[in-house]
Amino acid sequence: MEFMEHKLLDDLNEKGALLIVNNSNLRLVRSIYGSSVLNRLFRKKANQLKKLDVNPNYLFRFSEGDFFIYIDRYNGKKQLERLSRRILELFDKISENMLSSRFVSSRVGILELNKDYENVDNVIRNIEILIGELQDLEGQKYCFFDKAMQEAAILDEEIVEELRKAEYDGFDKEFYLQYQPLVDLKTNNIVGLEALARWENKRLSAIPPLKFIDIAEKHQLIVPLGEWIIKTACNFLKVLENKGLSDIKISINISVIQLLHENFAESLMNIIDEVGVEPHNLELEITESNLMINYSIVNSILDRLRKKGISISLDDFGTGYSSLYRLRALNIHVIKIDKSFIDGIKDENQEDIFIESIITLADQLGLKVVAEG
Repeated sequence: MEFMEHKLLDDLNEKGALLIVNNSNLRLVRSIYGSSVLNRLFRKKANQLKKLDVNPNYLFRFSEGDFFIYIDRYNGKKQLERLSRRILELFDKISENMLSSRFVSSRVGILELNKDYENVDNVIRNIEILIGELQDLEGQKYCFFDKAMQEAAILDEEIVEELRKAEYDGFDKEFYLQYQPLVDLKTNNIVGLEALARWENKRLSAIPPLKFIDIAEKHQLIVPLGEWIIKTACNFLKVLENKGLSDIKISINISVIQLLHENFAESLMNIIDEVGVEPHNLELEITESNLMINYSIVNSILDRLRKKGISISLDDFGTGYSSLYRLRALNIHVIKIDKSFIDGIKDENQEDIFIESIITLADQLGLKVVAEG
């Protein structure tokens, strides 16, 4: 921190950059091999970094999993890219001789410094944004910080702020539900509706569900938001029941965070009783990947809900990693084939072995099948 304060004050007339070498999966290495092996691994990584053509006083370990390398008077992005690749090559040599290193994923973030960085806080803030981006990188080992990352991070903060305000003011001021029909292909009748949350924010306009749901989960706001969605959907279901449409199910997407929240099942049953809807007309959807994170606990909760008459649907089937053994033991009623597979069917004469296999398997397990899209 002192080094960067000095550089920001005195030296940024020259081109300067920070290489952030992020190492993830440290907890896994520690749990398998122990802390002493992890420490030895990082000593080896540090020694590899000393082989770079860089002033040794410009090498730092900033946190347990991050090394910082300051580069001054560089010639351009190409030089920083070459240096990033060199770092990753040096780390790969450790993997050849040290098994624990193979569990650690290393990536390099590049932050080019200029006069816009007035203090260290600005630098650290953008480093944290960059590290977040590095952990989400797929098929790429290094990247540059850019304005888009900064804008996305600022937007995320604004969405969190607006979500908290919506919780305080009441979600129904800006949130609403759209209902996507579920059609029986044999009869062409609508047999169900999927409740989809939408948000039209006064300050930020329409915010995509994938964005606000993800942020709500990260900040534990999915529980109050999810409760509002359930209540709103149940109220609409009651309207349908009062109109004599007693055989229409409404399905609601449920986050695993909601399921694992204390008293979720009791809270759900209280809403059902309060609104006065039939439990068998309600269906909860949980994604395959989320289910596998806490399989035994989640499956026991689903069993309790199923015994109350509530249907359970496994969403996005085919994109996760559930085993056939677990599928047999799952407390579910419906499998939803992910839209990406359905999109691949170009005409009615084309046979899709994968989809046909899912339908056959579901039929043998006594499960219904929904094709998304």
